[in-house]
Amino acid sequence: RPGPLGARIMSTLRLRDLIRKVRECKTAAEERAVIARESSAIRESFRNPDEARFVPRNVAKLMFMHMLGHATHFGQMECVRLTARNGFPEKRIGYLGLMLLLDEDQEVTMLVTNSVKNDLSHKNHYVVGLGLCMLGSICSAEMARDVAGEVEQLMGHGNSYVRKKAALTATRVIKKVPELTEGFVPAAEKLLSDRHHGVLLAACTLATEMCEDDDDVRQRMRAQVPQLCKVLKSLIYAGKSVEHDIAGHADPFLQVAILRLLRVLGRGDADASDAMSDILAQIASNTDGAKNAGNAILYEAVETIIAIEAVGGLRVLAVNILGRFLQNKDNNIRYVALNTLAKVVEVDMQAIQRHRAIIVNCVKDADITIRRSALQLVYGLVNAKNVTTLSHELLEYLEVCDEEFKCELAKKISSLALKFSPSKQWYIDTFIALLIRAGQYIDELECNDFMGLVARTPQLHGYAARSLYRAACDDYAPVRLCAVAVWVCGEYSDAMVHAPSVEDEVLTKVKHNDVTKLMIAILSEEKYLMLRPLVMTALAKIAVREPSEQAVIIPVLAKYETTLELETQKRAHEYKSMFEKMPDLRDMLFEHMPPPEAPKFVAADTMETLAQKKAADAARPARSFGDLLNFDEGDSSQAQTSGTDLLNDLLSPSSADAPTSAPVTPAKQSQAMDLLGDMLGDVAIPASAPPKASAPDALADLFGSTDMSSASSSHTITSARVDVLGDLMSSSPPVPTTDPFANMGAAHPAAVAGLMDLMSDDVPVVSSSSTGSLIDVLGAPTAPTPPTAPQPAYAKGSLSIFLSASKPNQLDQSKTLVSARYVNAGPADIENFSLQAAVPKTMTLSMQAASGSTISSSAPVTQNMLVSAAAGHEGKPIALRLK
Repeated sequence: RPGPLGARIMSTLRLRDLIRKVRECKTAAEERAVIARESSAIRESFRNPDEARFVPRNVAKLMFMHMLGHATHFGQMECVRLTARNGFPEKRIGYLGLMLLLDEDQEVTMLVTNSVKNDLSHKNHYVVGLGLCMLGSICSAEMARDVAGEVEQLMGHGNSYVRKKAALTATRVIKKVPELTEGFVPAAEKLLSDRHHGVLLAACTLATEMCEDDDDVRQRMRAQVPQLCKVLKSLIYAGKSVEHDIAGHADPFLQVAILRLLRVLGRGDADASDAMSDILAQIASNTDGAKNAGNAILYEAVETIIAIEAVGGLRVLAVNILGRFLQNKDNNIRYVALNTLAKVVEVDMQAIQRHRAIIVNCVKDADITIRRSALQLVYGLVNAKNVTTLSHELLEYLEVCDEEFKCELAKKISSLALKFSPSKQWYIDTFIALLIRAGQYIDELECNDFMGLVARTPQLHGYAARSLYRAACDDYAPVRLCAVAVWVCGEYSDAMVHAPSVEDEVLTKVKHNDVTKLMIAILSEEKYLMLRPLVMTALAKIAVREPSEQAVIIPVLAKYETTLELETQKRAHEYKSMFEKMPDLRDMLFEHMPPPEAPKFVAADTMETLAQKKAADAARPARSFGDLLNFDEGDSSQAQTSGTDLLNDLLSPSSADAPTSAPVTPAKQSQAMDLLGDMLGDVAIPASAPPKASAPDALADLFGSTDMSSASSSHTITSARVDVLGDLMSSSPPVPTTDPFANMGAAHPAAVAGLMDLMSDDVPVVSSSSTGSLIDVLGAPTAPTPPTAPQPAYAKGSLSIFLSASKPNQLDQSKTLVSARYVNAGPADIENFSLQAAVPKTMTLSMQAASGSTISSSAPVTQNMLVSAAAGHEGKPIALRLK
């Protein structure tokens, strides 16, 4: 066991001796043992004041251990002490140790702040540089605030070495404390005119950082664009300089830094972009790309051209440079070019189309990163003009590409074909080809959308069925392809046999017997086991379309009545029973399914139908707020012509069937009054009630009474009738031309009681001869309007939505409380349900949280919505759009 003398001798080893000992270790255990012994010796040396001269050497050894991943925290304080010494070698080791052994989050860095501030004012510029280097590496926010003033002063130092270090340190300072940016702007502007390349490089780095984070500084720095262009031009046309020349280019690092700064200054500013356009064109034209240094300059020039407000010719020049990059043998340059072109797609796709062939060839490259980047670029290049060519090339590549690409590629081809297809026939051909090559990667929802498009295109029923029949006859047809073929061929077998061929179709004569044989063949294959229930339905429909096939199909159904597959057994038994016991209902039960609605997430089925819809929209007259009430989000042909119709459409289930092009008739006015009766009374009034002839009749109709016709025959319809509706929906006081209660004595007692209960807190006793004015009735405070009876507002599938409206405060007619009730009529729960509602700009909507997010068949969900009308629009009817 070595004693203190051995440890002392070990601690005096030089750094190179320690490195040699570590390299001689053959195992990790031996290395750990050497490091442990040396660490122990270094600790002992730190505690011995007589060995202070060995501290720099020991700190250097600690830095080596730190790079090997061993613990060196016990030497941090020694680094701080070294920075306070007067000698340059000690300071150098001390600052280097701080930068390696510490980080900005450790509190030890605060202890060195005073030493750093002293060193920043040192006479020796190398000592100043040491302090600036440490600040630029591990400066914290607190330290940055303390030394910001000294750093700003040093940016004007007489020595270029100090100015360069100060500029780099200022970059770190403004990153940590952005509010100090404004103080460094004047010094940064001055440094941009410096003649020293190192200072210019540091100044460009500082200016770029400031301009990216502060719009005001960026606007101020744009005045330096001419100066930067001047410096850049001098670098391009300067002669060969041994000090700055790299591969025949004068200081490419400085050129790249200036181009990055110009990119930030020119973004979003046309004047600054014009000022730098000439120099960018010169760089793009005169820079040689044979070496990496030239390629780096060209790449930064291209990035700058793309980012600024460049003219079209300059952008084409940049794209041509990227095209040359794609032909380079270096995969790194090609990868950079592909990623850059992906940014240009959004700006100028036409310029990239010239290099489409090269980009497509990159899809077949041996490097997987090149293939992936090229595929992403090809996706962005597809449009309505080249979709046929690119889709064909992508389909060919789909057969030979890696398995990891096939899923994403198949989905992209499907979505691009649907989005840009020139015709529905072309889309059918492309999707079938996609099913043949990668059917296992096609999602079921995409197949459903395809079948829906076929169903909505009657003229192509036969063509699509015959194409799928040919594809499904292959022995290796994918399951997804056969599933689509079974549904289409079974649904449209009659069109498949009898429909004439279309243009460019491969002539195929198919009979019902051929389709039946295909279905039976699919049933016999084990890999199509999951398709058997679908085949049962297809066979049943074929038997209805062609009765002669029943002799073959019914025995097949009888065979699968005893299968162990429950769904197949159930369908086979039910279909066989329909044929045997319900011959009169077969045609109705197996008729063609109605075509589904077009999916909402695509603008149109194809580009062909998109053009037709645009023409139809252009010819369609302007639509009113009545369209907001179309809860199915379809094309609303029922434009409402009055506020009465809008309210009726919102709260009446029968309004959807009413004609909309006719003017407002007295019958419709009566229907609106009946609607108010539904809102305010207990007795529902049928929508077909005849129009009333007077205001008392309107009140009787309002509260469900039918005994007032004789007492009101001598009165005519006046504006009081309209004011009853206005009194409910607006805050303006009614101005009746006649007393609406003149004939109250002849009214039914139930109607009078209902009116008194609505208008006041206390129900007065009204005799048969009593008369009163509207002011007398409204004298007492009004109670909240009871909610209307729930009215169906939405019904689709198993979901139904019922709405009821009420006035929470009769004194505030601008607010209406709408209560929604969601009912699930299906056996399965509807989970994660949420309702979206919209109102016109003249109203505001406040939705409360629903009582739940899952709607079960036994527990409906409720939700309240408060609709507030803007000032001056209280009389407008409520319009809601639900989704």
